[in-house]
Amino acid sequence: MGHSTSSDSLVVEYEESAEVTRRVESLDFDALKTTDYMIDSPINNKLSFLDIFNDTYYWYDYDKMNKILFIHYNRCMDMPDYSFQAFSQDVWTFVDTHTVDKLVLDLRYNTGGFPFLLDDFRVGLLKHKAYNSPEKLYVLTGNATFSAGVLSAATMKRLTNALIIGEPTSGSPNTFGRGQDIELPNSGISLRISSNYQEYYPNYDYKTLMPDVFDF
Repeated sequence: MGHSTSSDSLVVEYEESAEVTRRVESLDFDALKTTDYMIDSPINNKLSFLDIFNDTYYWYDYDKMNKILFIHYNRCMDMPDYSFQAFSQDVWTFVDTHTVDKLVLDLRYNTGGFPFLLDDFRVGLLKHKAYNSPEKLYVLTGNATFSAGVLSAATMKRLTNALIIGEPTSGSPNTFGRGQDIELPNSGISLRISSNYQEYYPNYDYKTLMPDVFDF
């Protein structure tokens, strides 16, 4: 664009102070895509930050030093070649074959889908009752936890002994959901609307799912 003579950086000078400059380095996107993010998972052994918000809906990684298994769950949908049921089975197989003291289910970036998919993970938890305690099982939530992500967090809060840590979610566990496509009869405009009211946390009056421990 002609703003810099260098292809990898830009020097910005402020009009109000000629002595103040800032050097802005460009990102090496090729390097970013291959940045090591070691994951002990059947999907892949390396995952870039970009993949987190791309086509990888769930994965896990293991903190060997602290014996913590982090389960990242960003979308409540099956991946084309690796169902969440198969993933959940792999998670519990890993638990059975490694020294794992704590489990962390990360829902901070879960934007929704089908909340019932989490049942496959909970089935495994029923067979591993030693982890069903607030000292062993943690669920992370944030302000990007939305829709079925909120319902998944609510399910863990209600039906397990997990400790919920993080920020309030973006939405209530009792809300309208199950999107349905309709077409307006006169204009022909297509819309997607909620088709029914879902109550995942009876008698829960908050407009958001509140964590047990706030961590911003």
